[in-house]
Amino acid sequence: MIDLLASYHRYLQALFYAKPTIERYLYEARDFVRYAGHHHKTGLISIQPKDLEAWEQSTVNSGRYQIKSIITRMRGLRAFFRFMVELEILPRDPFTGFVFPIPPITLPRDILTYAEVMRLIRISGGNSPVLFQNRLIIEVLYATGVRVSELCNLNIGDVDFSQGILRIQHGKGGKDRSVPLGPGTLTGIRQLLKYRKAVSEQLDSGNPLFLTIRGDRMRQFKVLDLVKRSCSTLAIQKNITPHALRHTCATHMLLRGAGIFQIKELLGHSDISTTQIYTRVAPYDMQRTHTAKHPRERYIRGLNRMWTHQLKSSLHFLDKNARVDTREPYHIRPAVFIC
Repeated sequence: MIDLLASYHRYLQALFYAKPTIERYLYEARDFVRYAGHHHKTGLISIQPKDLEAWEQSTVNSGRYQIKSIITRMRGLRAFFRFMVELEILPRDPFTGFVFPIPPITLPRDILTYAEVMRLIRISGGNSPVLFQNRLIIEVLYATGVRVSELCNLNIGDVDFSQGILRIQHGKGGKDRSVPLGPGTLTGIRQLLKYRKAVSEQLDSGNPLFLTIRGDRMRQFKVLDLVKRSCSTLAIQKNITPHALRHTCATHMLLRGAGIFQIKELLGHSDISTTQIYTRVAPYDMQRTHTAKHPRERYIRGLNRMWTHQLKSSLHFLDKNARVDTREPYHIRPAVFIC
């Protein structure tokens, strides 16, 4: 069984899965192997769909996992069985016909205002190289919407100063993408590299962009601690994490007129339905945008102006002495034009 899990590990690496995903999938495989060893004398060979449902129910009964985590566990286990089917260890995939539970749609709960983001960037910065890097980390998270894992994996060579873009190598799902960088963020990165060059003369393109105090690659938990400490200093009563800055970036762009497909490419979502969650955060703004931009709404507003003008002309024709209050124009929409 150890050889099987080792082969499964190499199989996941060959598919370019991210390291956290590989570790999680291996954990699910080991856990199910132990479960099958206790409940089936023949081990994995005799696994049926009902056994998968029983394992899922045992996960639910443990009370340690939420519905999304349970779905993630089942997907990891499905990858393990697909691997065994490809190696012809199993004659068929027991996940065939298995119905996954439907996860609830959860909206981003804690979104910062633009003023709060600016305060957060200012409070985290300073004149020393360490404080300057802290400020730049929060600025990059908000300006680009990158995931914290993608931020920690950035190298110096991933910054294209000539084109003003940041290349994300092997993001979620092993996908690459490029995100734009504003002039202010590019200037900050240049200044950070000047600080680094003053300490170490050689800066290779493969060196990490963000470092810890010890000179190692920045870690995710350190970025989380930075964001939490900065929010605590400002007394922001919200559960703000690095991922919340990603939500804030997407929400602010949407409210300022960015297209949903543009935001999808920026965030690196594989499915547009994931990006559409942000349209539910501010329905009033979406309604206002629809009224202002939809051609049908613009046509109706044109009809309103036309009928208002005709009504004023008719009133003047009937009574030349009539005075029409132009401060409150009539809004008449004939029934024939109502959508």
